[in-house]
Amino acid sequence: MALTIRAGKTFDVKTPPHVAIWLENASFYHIQTLHEPNDLKAGRAALPYWDFKVRGWEEAKRKAAESGKDLNEQQEVDGVSGATQNSSFDPADYILPADPDNPMPYRLLIEIDQPDDDQPSLVYSAEVDNADPRAFQLLDLVGYPKREENDENGREVWALYFVDEPVGSAIGLIDSALLTIDRP
Repeated sequence: MALTIRAGKTFDVKTPPHVAIWLENASFYHIQTLHEPNDLKAGRAALPYWDFKVRGWEEAKRKAAESGKDLNEQQEVDGVSGATQNSSFDPADYILPADPDNPMPYRLLIEIDQPDDDQPSLVYSAEVDNADPRAFQLLDLVGYPKREENDENGREVWALYFVDEPVGSAIGLIDSALLTIDRP
């Protein structure tokens, strides 16, 4: 897997933008960060969608680990469940599925933001489906992140909004992004 990002006309090498690249499963849950911003503290603030996704992933892993510690204790059973296809924390399960008859689709995402430009970050994405393999995929601009009201359980919610109005120079940070997957 290779990602080639062609810098746009507003990409400034002297003050490069914050960039995060990550994988999500088909249920839109973060499964692995492939590239995080050089300045992690500033990058988390500048890339709120990626930060939100990572925090959700870290919380899910923590809860899974905590529940695993209690598995040896005697507990009353109130339900039985089976494995869910998109529950894996291992990116290899998505990129190179062990069972070629049961591939799990995933998405590769990029969030980019130029420091001090007073514009929102932008998110680009490509969906990869091993059931319908393609060697080359262009990432599409999918929107800009915006915090919504908390859900009914008080949890933080972020959504991507379609870029339907001018965002200025932010749109020129990336000219194109091409995902290449070399399949056996």
